[in-house]
Amino acid sequence: MNDISRKGYNNRDNQNIIMKTQLLLSIVISIFLAASCNQKSEFYVSPSGDDLHPGTREKPFATIKNATEAVRSVLHSEQHADITVYLDGGVYQVEEPIIFKPEDSGRDGFQVIYKAMPGEKPVISGGIQINNWEQRERDLWVAK
Repeated sequence: MNDISRKGYNNRDNQNIIMKTQLLLSIVISIFLAASCNQKSEFYVSPSGDDLHPGTREKPFATIKNATEAVRSVLHSEQHADITVYLDGGVYQVEEPIIFKPEDSGRDGFQVIYKAMPGEKPVISGGIQINNWEQRERDLWVAK
């Protein structure tokens, strides 16, 4: 005879305890899953950020490329909410084109959104600044 049987519990009581425990566990898991499914995925980028940062508001990435890689890592698992990448104001100097592929799109009715932080004006530039201009003639300038 085990301890439960000696305390006056029979098999029916044991089954009720097990069923109630399973029900409670199912409710707790459902609440946890519902909360995690409703969480938005957000990444932040700032020209003064650092690509070693986690991409949070407090510690943003420095490049759009790193943010795109972070989005792709989220998309490799199941997408449960929109993913938003916020760009802080400033100039983002890119050395190669930013290419979005079909696999960079949202899934299951959710979106992937890249947008400016409220009130900010990010500039994505692929141009190269040329310095050391010298005027040779009235309307002729040459870079050294």
